[in-house]
Amino acid sequence: MEPSYFLSPLNSTSQTYHTMPLHSDSVKSAIYVNGVVTLGVANQKGRDNIYSFNANINRSHNLGSFQAFYGVDFIAGDYLIQKFSNTDITIPPTDNFYGAAGFNGGINLVIPFGKRGSEWRIIGVETSFQNEFGNYLKYRKAIADTTTGLDQTSNFTTTVGGYSEIIWKTRNNDQVGYKISYGTVVAPANTYYGSEPRTNPIYFLNTFHVTRKNVTAFGQIDIGTYTTTVQFGVNYRIGKRKS
Repeated sequence: MEPSYFLSPLNSTSQTYHTMPLHSDSVKSAIYVNGVVTLGVANQKGRDNIYSFNANINRSHNLGSFQAFYGVDFIAGDYLIQKFSNTDITIPPTDNFYGAAGFNGGINLVIPFGKRGSEWRIIGVETSFQNEFGNYLKYRKAIADTTTGLDQTSNFTTTVGGYSEIIWKTRNNDQVGYKISYGTVVAPANTYYGSEPRTNPIYFLNTFHVTRKNVTAFGQIDIGTYTTTVQFGVNYRIGKRKS
């Protein structure tokens, strides 16, 4: 029997890329406003579709050998459940709005290298806490323990992960970088229902970004438990660039 997995779309998509000033920048703290579009698939064999927009604002700091960021965000999206039928169960197609409001933050250890001020953010820790609402959450709670798979029924999604990032600074002070992240969803024992082993979802992220003056554009590939998405976003630093 082919199972169905109705998990929160926030498990691997709520940890978007946040720009921080380089160690070599004259600006040691900054405020950024960010917009992110997410497209992807979820459930067994990518059966369902995910679309969302994330708007957030965060503050970043250079603290000597450490860097940190923290902020708040709002997410609005659509989870399209595709029709599925077999001899035991039929799932009709539905269009489900979901939203969330929450917090994100992180800290890392950084080492500058090169004459232009490039840097390696050797190791970092980041977290995201989201309070989900909307039709898709109600759908999951309504079918908990009635499908042949695994349902995530809590409205709270908390992720914790580690990352490493390297950023090259060019001759004209532009920046090109790559970040790799791995983490998990922290959840109480009663968050998941169904016949599958109730291990917490994980995520693996690959982010490529370019910064010119006050604007950072990025693309991110999100691979998580029963979900694969891509994100495209722009982070804008408020205030005049000083370096």
